[in-house]
Amino acid sequence: TSVCQGYSNLFYRLALELGVDARIVSGDAGGAHSWNIVKLGNSYYYLDSTWDAPYSAAGYDYKYFLIGSDSLLRDHTPDAGVVEYYPVSKTDYEPGKTSDEPKLPEGTIANGTCGDNLTWVLSEDFVLTISGKGAMDDYGWSGEQPWADHSWEIVKVVVGNGATNIGENAFAGFEALTEVELPETLTDICEYAFGGCALLTAIELPGSLTTIGAEAFAGTGLTSVVIGNGVKSIAYGAFGACTALESVKLSNQLKTIESGLFAGCRALKTIEIPEGVTKIGDSVFEGCYALKSVTIPASVTEIDAFAFNFCESLATVYFGGSKAQWDAIEIGDENDFLLGAQLVCAGADDDDGDELIAQAKAAGLLKYLEVTDVSASLTRLEAVKLLVAMMELEPVSGATLPFADCDALTQEEKELVAAA
Repeated sequence: TSVCQGYSNLFYRLALELGVDARIVSGDAGGAHSWNIVKLGNSYYYLDSTWDAPYSAAGYDYKYFLIGSDSLLRDHTPDAGVVEYYPVSKTDYEPGKTSDEPKLPEGTIANGTCGDNLTWVLSEDFVLTISGKGAMDDYGWSGEQPWADHSWEIVKVVVGNGATNIGENAFAGFEALTEVELPETLTDICEYAFGGCALLTAIELPGSLTTIGAEAFAGTGLTSVVIGNGVKSIAYGAFGACTALESVKLSNQLKTIESGLFAGCRALKTIEIPEGVTKIGDSVFEGCYALKSVTIPASVTEIDAFAFNFCESLATVYFGGSKAQWDAIEIGDENDFLLGAQLVCAGADDDDGDELIAQAKAAGLLKYLEVTDVSASLTRLEAVKLLVAMMELEPVSGATLPFADCDALTQEEKELVAAA
């Protein structure tokens, strides 16, 4: 003996063994109940083996064997989503009779809707094409996508012109997905839309894109990504755990680099934070073991805790402002690798140029210049260029130059000195 769950599970296992497309359906039939749907031709039909099990004097009476929705809904109510995701026939199955449901186009495995004005078609070569206009539906993680039954075999997704977003979890965890085409009408890629697509190694983001949701590409196989300047917001962890990601170009419209954005991207070697960003959130680059250099603009005023935690290869920090500006940045805990890297400041502190000129005077170099006065408002780089010009006029034996400690110079200054 068994209850409805046992009957429906047993039938499901038998159907699988026979290669028959079947599903378990739950709902209400005077109480919590479960039964099955079976695909025959282009449509699904209901089958309730529990209610057909009793034996009467007249023998077995199969009232719930391969029936349509018109018959079943008299005393059964399926849970929401069954009718939406599976094309259940309205009429009962009759051998040899054509289903009342429309036939799928030739070469098509499945189709349906994925938004108020969006439809989808899955071809026999496992290319999922989405057509129409407007927003895509959001989905939960537990197989709510209408194409969930084929998530493990879809290799390509083509989103047609007119679609405005990729819904939450739309293609999350697609094991075989290697290629994605996105339209220039797309503005939003929502939370975990492509999360966990480990074989997705490249994607071209459209210029129309403005928002990338949390963990949208987390755990993918992306090796590089270019984020256009139309993007104004990238949520936390959007590219986290992309272990093959080596290069990134960020939008110049960003104001904040959100938490964990590139955490665990262990192949990332260099990154340039765009001018205008004021905050680098917590754990943004945590676990980026290969990160060797980072460029931080003078606009940054806050670097949160753990932002560069475990960035053990970090050797150089290029900062767009002066040393005084760098010292004014509020830097959180567990950023030892950031603070331990060589700091190269592009901006000049007020007295840098004057100090170098003073050293030049002490070394007796100014006599070689074809000028009678030196401005006291020189920047550090201008002073270095001036001293290099002096060296080119006539080397001074034994003079104490301000280049003795070359590690204190910026790369541009080193190149000037080397050329001299």
